[in-house]
Amino acid sequence: MRSGNILSWLTHSARVPFWVKRSAALRNTWEIIRQAAATGRALVATRKDLERCGSLDEAVERYADKLASVDRSHRLFEQRAHALVASDLEDYDALLEVRTSVRRAYREWANGINRNFFELCVSCGALPDPSLRQRTVYDHVVHPLVEQGGHVAFILVDALRFEMAQGFVQDLKRDKYNVSLSARLAELPTDTVIGMNALAPVERNGRLRLVMKKGDFVGFAAGECWADLIVDEGYRRVLQIVEERRSINEAELQQVLGSPQRVRAFSRRFDALVKLISFEVEVCTVNGMKAYVSR
Repeated sequence: MRSGNILSWLTHSARVPFWVKRSAALRNTWEIIRQAAATGRALVATRKDLERCGSLDEAVERYADKLASVDRSHRLFEQRAHALVASDLEDYDALLEVRTSVRRAYREWANGINRNFFELCVSCGALPDPSLRQRTVYDHVVHPLVEQGGHVAFILVDALRFEMAQGFVQDLKRDKYNVSLSARLAELPTDTVIGMNALAPVERNGRLRLVMKKGDFVGFAAGECWADLIVDEGYRRVLQIVEERRSINEAELQQVLGSPQRVRAFSRRFDALVKLISFEVEVCTVNGMKAYVSR
């Protein structure tokens, strides 16, 4: 029997050989080999499935339809190997080599898929259609349900892989629940502080406004734009200049506000004003002159 046929038989045969049934250790070894074969076949069959994509939309569709199941197969292999590979197994050393081989093959597969996706982002841009953006989940999915007047629970789960969501959907459907699942691309960079905050209703005309504290990103501005919260037109313009140009000195400040009295009034109200904006401003001396500088 050829190696390809052996792998096919191991992967698809529901029968366990009679000699395997006689020993718990052999059953464990058989289970590991079967799962390794299934993962290996999936890796080989899909290693080029993200090549020649014409758009990010197409790449997402291919991943959801074909590639997520490969991630699932590898995860199941790792879980079974962790549970079943034990030093008292007769084929312990060989099974360790099998696990190493599967891990190496999976890493090569994942690197190839990632390279294909990177090249697609270079050619098409990294920002997908609004229907695939993480930042539009609330407005496109959650808010329409809220407007229907029923009870809506918006549950956020960090680091839930898409293939695990697929498995969860299958479980719910078996329990007769009506479930739909769709994919979206994460905001970049794919840090928790970015992704989890982007799921809230924070996008404004398709854009996100960063909130920085002490030089670190802490979230996105939500609700009203900070400029809408500052009633005084002159103060608002001053802070907009600081945000756009990164700084404004006292001479420029007087040009915007119109008089030294207004400059002193702005200085007195500065601490209250910075609590309303979505970026940090500090008072310092630049070229011998007092200035307001965005950090």
